[in-house]
Amino acid sequence: LGACGALDVITTLLAMEHDLIPPTINLKMPDPQCDLDYVPNEARAKVIKNAMVINRGRGGINCVLVLQKP
Repeated sequence: LGACGALDVITTLLAMEHDLIPPTINLKMPDPQCDLDYVPNEARAKVIKNAMVINRGRGGINCVLVLQKP
């Protein structure tokens, strides 16, 4: 639980380095009323210049880290 934020940052940095948006696995039936740009089951190639990592912890502790390619 304590390393979740670090793992999220590593995953995001790898996605930015390889220009791939990681998929949402096991997404079979998205809600049609929720108009989101889903990435179901397979990664999507996309140039990623900026990314935001959000982490929530116990006791209402929230943290946001914004990453940007140089």
